[in-house]
Amino acid sequence: MTDITGRDGFIILEALATALVSLEQVPEDLQPKSNMDDMRRMLELYPPAAVDEAWQSALRRLKRHQNHGEAEDFSNLIDDPVFWGLLEKRLSGGKDAAHDAKVIQSLCDTLRIPKKLVLAQLKYLHPPTGG
Repeated sequence: MTDITGRDGFIILEALATALVSLEQVPEDLQPKSNMDDMRRMLELYPPAAVDEAWQSALRRLKRHQNHGEAEDFSNLIDDPVFWGLLEKRLSGGKDAAHDAKVIQSLCDTLRIPKKLVLAQLKYLHPPTGG
């Protein structure tokens, strides 16, 4: 495949992340599940750090759009179910603690959200089971 712009890979990565973030806003019964699954498989070809950065960039664009172009203010994300749904899709579901820690730390650094708040909310959403 010919590299037309000299940065085709980056553009494709950004487009896939933006498409997934956008499609995840569509009601579940209208989402093109197989296409979304294929997009996720394509993203596996990129380094995880690059995917996380592209995902966060897409999330920032979506939030800015929802704020009608206002400056980014992520303080409201703690109460935003869309944000938590997107974050949970980036996490491994407890299968890879190191990956999850990197995703959470990167997110907190990028959006300037206290890590303690993110961890508390995740614990609230998924309380530990007794046993």
